[in-house]
Amino acid sequence: MSDEINGKKPRSTISISDFKLRLFVDTNVLIDYLEDINEDVASNFLKILKDQRKCPVNIEIVTSDYVIWELYGYFKQDFYIKKMMTDPVRQWGFKQANNASREFKDIELNEMRKIGTKIKKLVEKVDEFIDIIKIMDKETLMFSETVEILLQRSKFSYKDSMVFVSAFHNKTHAHILITRDKQFRKEGNSAERFKEIVNNLPLDFRKNIRYIDFKIPVDFSSEDKIKESYKEWFEKYNQDKVIGRVIKHYSESNVLGIECSNSNFLKVGDYIYVIKINCNFDAFTKPIIVKIENENLKDFETEESIINGGKVTVKISEDFSNNNLEGAMVFLLDNW
Repeated sequence: MSDEINGKKPRSTISISDFKLRLFVDTNVLIDYLEDINEDVASNFLKILKDQRKCPVNIEIVTSDYVIWELYGYFKQDFYIKKMMTDPVRQWGFKQANNASREFKDIELNEMRKIGTKIKKLVEKVDEFIDIIKIMDKETLMFSETVEILLQRSKFSYKDSMVFVSAFHNKTHAHILITRDKQFRKEGNSAERFKEIVNNLPLDFRKNIRYIDFKIPVDFSSEDKIKESYKEWFEKYNQDKVIGRVIKHYSESNVLGIECSNSNFLKVGDYIYVIKINCNFDAFTKPIIVKIENENLKDFETEESIINGGKVTVKISEDFSNNNLEGAMVFLLDNW
């Protein structure tokens, strides 16, 4: 059945994927985690998200192959310097080893391969719980063009531009970029200055960064902060998808009074998702999904059974009768 009833426009809908927050992790955060350095609690942030028992909300952690290559570059230099300083024959000082690391002087290829193997094991630790998206392949559309626009029109460095496009490209589709780089965050969060740049980017890319956000690890450094950050993101990202609010909850009869907004309506056969965020954030771990059956949909004022309406009452399961749902957001589920 078409959503265009009585000349009304198609309704706003939400899909299950809209409840999933994707965090893109920058290179500097991964380095702190692997070296167990807790500056800006970067290490704690990933340790908590790695343990799904402490991360009950719907969050995915992603990064890109480009970030992994940066990781190789950092540790390749780091391990080289340490080797040259601790080698019993060479015993170089830090300055000498650091200068030589630009060209990896006086080291055999077999020693470099051993360094590469050590780095691979570190990458495997990341791969255990972070989805590494392969951006740099032949199917990647408009990647280089997008990087070039950023280099022409923003203050992003070459490396930051590559990370930015890796995070918000259509293949990655992250919602928030987690980084410790202050300048990177400052430039990315400058909404007004960034507006002109975004308008010049490819269409698919513009869609992905409509709600762009940069955060630091401390924003996800405890269970409470993770839930609070998720709540903030969810309400911002899905604000255009809310079709109405619960204006009355008749708990004794298991009925919700719902008022739709922006010409939206509810009809028999709809699946709706009702969310009221409480102090424990149970709304995100215990979803309230309701199917509107025949005879369960009534006009709010007349209490007569109807097929569709903008201000209605809906009967719900007894399982939710004890919840105070007044003020809850109401979404229409897509393809349930």
